[in-house]
Amino acid sequence: MKGRQAVIDVGSSAVKYGVYDFDHAPPALLAEGEPVATSLGKNMREGMDLPGDAREATLQVVERFITEIRALGASLALICTTQAVRLARDRRCFLAELSDLAGPGTRVICITPRTEVAWGLLSARRTLSLREEENCLLIDPGGSSNDMALLSPAGERWMSLPYGMNDLIQQVPVDEHHAALSPKDLTRLRSYLRQRYRALDAWLEEVSMDRLIGTSGAALALGAVQAGVMIDQRRERIAGAHGLQLTGKSLSRMIDATAPLGAKERRELHPCLSPSRSIIFVHGALIYEVLL
Repeated sequence: MKGRQAVIDVGSSAVKYGVYDFDHAPPALLAEGEPVATSLGKNMREGMDLPGDAREATLQVVERFITEIRALGASLALICTTQAVRLARDRRCFLAELSDLAGPGTRVICITPRTEVAWGLLSARRTLSLREEENCLLIDPGGSSNDMALLSPAGERWMSLPYGMNDLIQQVPVDEHHAALSPKDLTRLRSYLRQRYRALDAWLEEVSMDRLIGTSGAALALGAVQAGVMIDQRRERIAGAHGLQLTGKSLSRMIDATAPLGAKERRELHPCLSPSRSIIFVHGALIYEVLL
């Protein structure tokens, strides 16, 4: 593979893209599209059709991203879809629509949970200092699934839990105008998460974790807030948050400070938060707080 190549990630919550220069080794990141929340996996269950409004919004975003990618002088090599599309009855039709938008030469696939975990693990190994003697839990709480890998001296295991941020938002819905959460809301969400993550107890087999590594948009937002990033641009958030260490106490402080606020107030306090992320910021913080 040579020259400028791009990939579009059609997630269950948001769509984003990256453009890379493959004339370098390793390939150099040239540009990233700011994620656009389309909630493709909202209320999705296996065997259902993708929700009409979210499906149309996703196709429109993909079409816009293709235009942006071509304006950057890049070829679109891949469009990948995840859990929402895995569940969908109309999966083949949706993938065909994406192929029509992309045109010849672009691979359009629905990746497996194992591939999601493997790609996240590959990224972590290339960009973080992972010590072989440590027990690390790598986790990506996505829109419709929680994909994780357990790295330990005994080897590597992976698991995908079939629920994610969309399910959490159903418990206590939020939007641009009503994003504040009460103490009662927080109690309900924590209880829901603890129940959901009981599946980890047996899987971890009482392994004592040295580190939990988050690779999701929620983890990126938490790190950017902790680092005090003052601009709402993905590359700045990554630069400020990458490799940052958070503790349970710091997460609890963030939750206490931002839960009573509306989405606009959260953005004013933390300019690194995008409009869509500011709405669900506390939900994401609660995920990592409970996991820790």
